[in-house]
Amino acid sequence: MTALRRAIPWLGPMALGLALRLPGIATRPVWYDEAFSILLASRPVRDILAGTAADTMPPAYYLALRVWMVAGSSILTLRTLNLILGVLLVGLVFLLARAAFDARAAPWAALLAAISPLLVYHSQELRMYTLLATALCAYAYLLLGVIRNSDPRPPWLTWAGVVGAGVIALYTHNLAVFSIVAPNVYLLIRRAWRTLASLLLAQAAMALLFLPWLVVVPGQVAKIQAAFWTPRPGLLEIVQGIVSSHAALPLPPAWTPLAVAAAVLAFVLTAYLVIRQGRSLEWTGYLITLAAVPPALLFLASHVMRPLYVPRAYLLSLVVYLVLG
Repeated sequence: MTALRRAIPWLGPMALGLALRLPGIATRPVWYDEAFSILLASRPVRDILAGTAADTMPPAYYLALRVWMVAGSSILTLRTLNLILGVLLVGLVFLLARAAFDARAAPWAALLAAISPLLVYHSQELRMYTLLATALCAYAYLLLGVIRNSDPRPPWLTWAGVVGAGVIALYTHNLAVFSIVAPNVYLLIRRAWRTLASLLLAQAAMALLFLPWLVVVPGQVAKIQAAFWTPRPGLLEIVQGIVSSHAALPLPPAWTPLAVAAAVLAFVLTAYLVIRQGRSLEWTGYLITLAAVPPALLFLASHVMRPLYVPRAYLLSLVVYLVLG
C-alpha cells in the first residue's frame, strides 16, 4: 500500500497523459509527412537509409517504426509507438523535476507535460518529434545527475546513458545538436571545468558514433538551404513559438487573440517567478539554460543560413519550460 501511495504522484500524470493521447489516435487524418513515414518505414533497411540520406532527417525514427510494424500496420498500431513514447516522456519530466527541485514539484511538472497540447499532438503523429523530445529529456535528466553528483548509479553507467540518449537524439533529428550543447553553456558560466571536460569527452563519443551519418549531413543541409520555406525569424516567430507551446493550433480566428494574450501572459509570469525565485533554487540555472539556449542558437543560425527556427526543433526547451512552470 505504501509503495502504491508513493507511485501515485508519478503514475497519476502518466495515466492522464495516456487518457488525453488516446482520443482520435486511430481516426485523425493522415497527412503528407505521416504518409511518407509509413511508406519509408515499410521499406527494407537499406532503402530507409538511402531514403533518409536523400531527405533532411536521420533514420532513427523510421527504423524504430519499421521494427514496430511487426506488431501490425494499422494506423492505431503505428501511432501507438509515439503514444508509448509520449507517456514515457511524462514520466521523464517527473524525474527531471524531482532531481532539479523536489518531490512536491515533480507531479505538477509531469501534469503540465501530460496536458501540453503540443506534446499531445506529437504523441499522436507519425513523425520523429516525440522520440526526439524523449531522448533529449533523458539526456538532460541523466546529465543533471552527473552535475549534482547525486546519481546512485556508477558514474560510467550514467555517462553511458548520457551518450546513448544524445546519440539517439542525433540520429532522430539533425537539429538535436542545438539542445545537446546547451548544458555546455551552463557549465561554462559556472566554471565547472572538470564536468565540462567530461561532457566534451562524452560529446566527442556521440560525434564518433554519429560519424557514419555525419558524412551525409552536409548534403542534407544543402537541400534545406535550397528547398525549405521557413521565414527568417523575428518577433512574430518568437510569439508564435510561445503560443504553440501553450495552445492547440490552429485555433478558430475568434479565439486567436485570446490565446495569444493568455500564452504571452503565462510566459511572462513564469519568467518573472523563475527569475525571482531562481537564486534560492540551486538548479534553476541549469534548467533556464536548457530552456533558453536551443531557441537562441536556432534564432542566430537562422540569420546566418536558411531559417531553421521552428518550435518542434527545440522541444527540450518546451519540456524544461514545463518543469520551470
